Parts: sequence; C-alpha cells; structure tokens
Amino acid sequence: MSIKEHLSILKKLSVADIISLSAILPTVTGYYFILDGKPNQAIIAASFAFFLDTLDGYVARKLKIESEFGRQLDSFVDALNYLTFTSIFTLNFLSFNKAITIVSVFIMISAGILRLSRFNLAGLVKDNNEQYYIGLPVPFAQLSVIVLFISSSLLFPEIIYFTPLIIILTSFLMISNIKFKKPKNYWLWYILTLFIICLAVINLNK
Repeated sequence: MSIKEHLSILKKLSVADIISLSAILPTVTGYYFILDGKPNQAIIAASFAFFLDTLDGYVARKLKIESEFGRQLDSFVDALNYLTFTSIFTLNFLSFNKAITIVSVFIMISAGILRLSRFNLAGLVKDNNEQYYIGLPVPFAQLSVIVLFISSSLLFPEIIYFTPLIIILTSFLMISNIKFKKPKNYWLWYILTLFIICLAVINLNK
C-alpha cells in the first residue's frame, strides 16, 4: 500500500474539518505561553482558537457539509481547546491550594467529557423552531476561568479563592439537563472575545 493510500483520510477532510484542526495551533501556542508563565498571552491565543472553533461550524452549515465525522472531530478539538487548556491554565495561575485545585479540575474535565459525549450522541434538540444545547457548552468552562483570572489581576485578587466553586458549578451545568439556546450568530461572542483580548493586553502592560 502506498503512502498516498495510507494517508487517504486527509483527502476526506472538508474545509470545515481543516478549520477545526487549525484551531489547535493557537491552543498549542497557548500551552506554550502557560508553561512560560505568560497567562495574558495564553488568553489571547485561546481567543483566536475560539474564533476558529466557531468559524468551522458556520462554514459547515453554509456549505452544507456537516457530517458525523466533523462532529466527532470537533469534540476532540474542543477537549483540547477548552478542557485541557483550561485545566493547565487553572493549575498554573488560579491555584491557592494544589489538592483542591486538582480535584476541581478533575471534576471539570470529567463533566466536560461527559457533556461532549452526550452531545455527539444526541446533538441539538428543537423546541418551537429553536435549537438548544442540553447542558452548558464546554467553552463556558474556559470563559469562566479567564474571567476569574482577569478579575483577580485587575480588580479583586481575593476572587481566586472562588475558583474551585466556580469550576464545580460550571461542571454541574455542563452535565445538567438544562437547555441553553443555541445562538443564531456569534457576533455578541466575538465582541466579548475582543473585549477579553483588550483586557488581556491591558493586563499585559500593567
């Protein structure tokens, strides 16, 4: 069998799949910044990963190339972008007690994996012509930790002590049966992401 035949899976990748995979690059860059002790640069990198993650779904819907393979691929990328990144970030920059932080991060990763697995099986649910997620989407785990870090850096250092509580609450919401409306567009989230980038830059130059 030729090398070309061995790598035939690459031929099956759609434009949306390639965008999904490309989101890993800023995430890995974020890992580097975390390990290098640069949280604000890591937040900026994670923001670019979020943009690419939302872009792949938009492209898949517009080009009508949504697929089961794409959904599975997106979940693996989400685990790297949101669960792994958030865990490493929390352990490095939001830990006032290592044991408590490790336990809370374990709970978050477990809840996130359960949430992604359930979504892969059930997908979105429809109600009155609206689409809903069952359980809080995993990007909110990352968002909550980033907001905590920026708040502790710019406003209230003591808020770091609420980190385990916020993580556990977010984890509960991810595995709950609460319905969260799927946004029809992401402009509000892009504005929020840009705002977070600006705050990270301000914190960088503080």
